[in-house]
Amino acid sequence: MNQGVPVAAVNAVNKRHSSNKTHKGVIVMSVLKCDVKLSDGSVVVCDGIAHAGKLWIIPGWIPHPKEPVASPKRIIRFDCFPHRVAKGQSTHYQDIKLPIPESALLGPLPKEIECIEQPANIAVTIEELRKQYL
Repeated sequence: MNQGVPVAAVNAVNKRHSSNKTHKGVIVMSVLKCDVKLSDGSVVVCDGIAHAGKLWIIPGWIPHPKEPVASPKRIIRFDCFPHRVAKGQSTHYQDIKLPIPESALLGPLPKEIECIEQPANIAVTIEELRKQYL
């Protein structure tokens, strides 16, 4: 289990998971599946992305009103917490241990948790999101 991932490993993840496509100036990413264990005992499945040399979970999406893309409501960094790479499974990362309750996924977060609210220029295609849920 990783306690944190060296930058070189995260960069390799970025190359492996990032589509490096753009749609009207927005980076279109590949979506990762992540099993997250929270401090209140909840286990949730979240989407995730590799972005800026870090790994992030995405608790929710905002569809674009006119384009076939969606952007994260927020991204929460997880590569600095214990986790494992899932091998031969439908998820990419599992046993991600975030020290927050489920209510904090979309609510207030402790200051020590790195989070970006509605990050600019990050999106996934609606087609990519649909593939994740079929």
